[in-house]
Amino acid sequence: MLRHNHPENVILILEIILESTKQNKSVEHFQIKALADFWDATEYFNDLTMDLGGKNIIENPKEVLESFFKRNSQISVKPDQFDMLIKNIEKGQYYDLVTTLMFDVQNIVQHRYPENSSLEDSQDLFVKDTMAMVLFKELSKQPSVWKKLKNPGKDLLVSIVISVYFSILERDIYLKALLPDAQVEELIQAIKKTGSRLPEKICKKIVGFSPIPELKNALSEDLNSWGDIWIVKIMGRIGSKEFVPDLIKVLNNSDSMDYIYSDAINSMNALDESADEMILNAIENKEIGGWKSFSFLEYLPYSESFDLISKGWDDENNEMDSYETLAYCLRGIGDERGIAKLQNIYGHENNVSYIGNSLECLSIIHNVSIHELYDIHQGRKEEDKRQKARAEEFNEISKDIGNIKNKGNVVPFKREMLKVGRNEPCPCGSGKKYFCFSTEKFLYQG
Repeated sequence: MLRHNHPENVILILEIILESTKQNKSVEHFQIKALADFWDATEYFNDLTMDLGGKNIIENPKEVLESFFKRNSQISVKPDQFDMLIKNIEKGQYYDLVTTLMFDVQNIVQHRYPENSSLEDSQDLFVKDTMAMVLFKELSKQPSVWKKLKNPGKDLLVSIVISVYFSILERDIYLKALLPDAQVEELIQAIKKTGSRLPEKICKKIVGFSPIPELKNALSEDLNSWGDIWIVKIMGRIGSKEFVPDLIKVLNNSDSMDYIYSDAINSMNALDESADEMILNAIENKEIGGWKSFSFLEYLPYSESFDLISKGWDDENNEMDSYETLAYCLRGIGDERGIAKLQNIYGHENNVSYIGNSLECLSIIHNVSIHELYDIHQGRKEEDKRQKARAEEFNEISKDIGNIKNKGNVVPFKREMLKVGRNEPCPCGSGKKYFCFSTEKFLYQG
């Protein structure tokens, strides 16, 4: 509904969400998060609600906001405004909080989009800002809601207000970059100050200018901002071999579970073919070593790639022990010598499907007859039968569960451990950073 860009839809959705407060119920997290997503504020909302190491913005507003600004250096507010946020939350003056921010939002929008100004390049930003203004106005009209609202729920509503406000502040730098006469300097400032969603129009502008030296210099030392992530992504879109040293630096100075790490791999593989020799040399000189090299050799169809992967695999001191990864790499490289290597692995009781599939693929590419072909096809048929049997078994279990009526009391799950903030030390004691790849689905720890 929000994406139809009708202000009245904001009012309707708020009425639906806040109806629960009239029944002394809490607001739903998924509904509030959907609002954050529309205003490109999801990451800010997550930072204020889900990645706090056990802190709650209602109970610990200062600690939560200080942590937020530390992790989001692209956003800043004046000291007196920071104090205002803390004071209103600590004293439970949530209505005053949203009203103060509403007036600030109105002022921002009026100055940002003066009458008779052209909105051709900034229409999307204008819509989000004006829809946000409606959100703040509606929340400021309902003081009784803030009084009735209980935790959990109160923290969600406070967090959505603050996160949407921060997303409005973030968009200021985008307006300058979207002007028709915007130059490289404005574009670089936009990418350095961006949050998790840099507008595609700005991305295309940067790619069009192809400011290679400026992008290289814009990477920060700690590689810990959204701007660094976007710079790495755009390096891949530009595709220049001059970015190879920078992407290697990112790989060697970031954790394998960080967003920027996987983005650096993707961008390196997206570089122009003229970068291939530099990448191969870097692997040979161990500037890229271990498992990292497999991520690139798979996409470099050269005899040198086969030599490097064989040398690395046969090295007794290497940490590479995944036959699956080796099989995929050999298939990607496509060298005929990979057939014998995979036959050897397949014959030593490693005749699993991924090795057989890669072996068959290479034999077809090079028109080579292999005696394992019958066994590979039979194994594939057996695997299909097992998968079908599992599916049928699962369907039967699902039916049985559906027929069970739970007559007992449901005991809610209680978290025994404190939440761990993004990039904080992992509680497992490894010394590595804790990284939340998707706070709703997967938690990868050190």
